[in-house]
Amino acid sequence: DIWKQNNQINTSIKLPINVSVNSKRVKQIQSFENYLSQIDLVSDFYIKSFNNKNTIYKIIFNGNPGQFLNLMKEKDFDIHTNKEIWEIK
Repeated sequence: DIWKQNNQINTSIKLPINVSVNSKRVKQIQSFENYLSQIDLVSDFYIKSFNNKNTIYKIIFNGNPGQFLNLMKEKDFDIHTNKEIWEIK
């Protein structure tokens, strides 16, 4: 029962997350997009803006921020959350 409670998906929660990736890291961007498309809890993602320095994604996540960060950590995406727009280092 504890496992069920911790892993229950509430699709009514739509958490918008903004993540910035260095635009010069093309392989990292491709890997990030591929991984986002595989995650069941990601209902949508798109490029919100980009320039020669950063590509900023808007991600609609059906879970809490901790779940998102844990999923990213599993694939070695080091996300810094100390700003409004989170950054992949």
